[in-house]
Amino acid sequence: MLRDLMALIRSYAAQSFIRQSREALYHPGYPFCSYLGINYAGDRLINAKFYVTGFRQVPASHFSGFFPCSDAILDAYATYRDSRVYTPDSMGFVLVKKLALTEPPMYTFGMRMPGDLNPAIDQPGLEHEDKVVDDYLAIEASGQKRYRKHYYILKQRRNIETLLQRFAMETRPDAVNLLEYSTFQHRKKILAAMTSVDETEGYLARTGSPAFLAMHAWVTRELGLIPVSPGRYLGSDVRSIHYFEPGEGVYFRDSFALDRLLEKLAADA
Repeated sequence: MLRDLMALIRSYAAQSFIRQSREALYHPGYPFCSYLGINYAGDRLINAKFYVTGFRQVPASHFSGFFPCSDAILDAYATYRDSRVYTPDSMGFVLVKKLALTEPPMYTFGMRMPGDLNPAIDQPGLEHEDKVVDDYLAIEASGQKRYRKHYYILKQRRNIETLLQRFAMETRPDAVNLLEYSTFQHRKKILAAMTSVDETEGYLARTGSPAFLAMHAWVTRELGLIPVSPGRYLGSDVRSIHYFEPGEGVYFRDSFALDRLLEKLAADA
């Protein structure tokens, strides 16, 4: 599993994206966030995801050369405005490249936008929750295939308990601050914003296979990253985890996690 992760992060596809996206989106005086995501099942690595979030509005031509931009993405990005703060309702815009060993790369663009972008949540038995932030527009593409992803934030305790049980996610409801529920291409997923990194570590230790835990140990010890927001897909053994650079607080702050990855590869070269 670690060998497969190393093959992906050492690839030109990963390293060029990290460098180009940082050059395009990082600007002093503005927030910036890069982090690593991993989808896995048991001792099998499914893919690695490289997230880069910018907050300064730049011409789309600064990233369209290495990130495929459909008309829908360009139209959405045209409405984006600079932000010098990083909060739940001011999250910049994100470029994501998803790499697997035997499949073509996938790309996701995301940003918050006003209006009702999402249909009603499709999970039965949940209590109504008013929106606390703008909807999140997310467009994923691979080759000629493109589709929307819909995201919902759930904070009510009963809703958290219901979905944790429904998704068979092995953590206590009181260890979760909120859930992010998403649906796309007939797949459904939750991410748990845990109350602490220690709670996340405990969850991974309880649920991770030896191969996963060996990979996790390398990411945390050798790259110095922290695990954030574990997730699980409905009716599946596929799980996810994300890795940020350590800092004050867990969310909504600068993270240069992908820089740490490149620095480690350069040191080992």
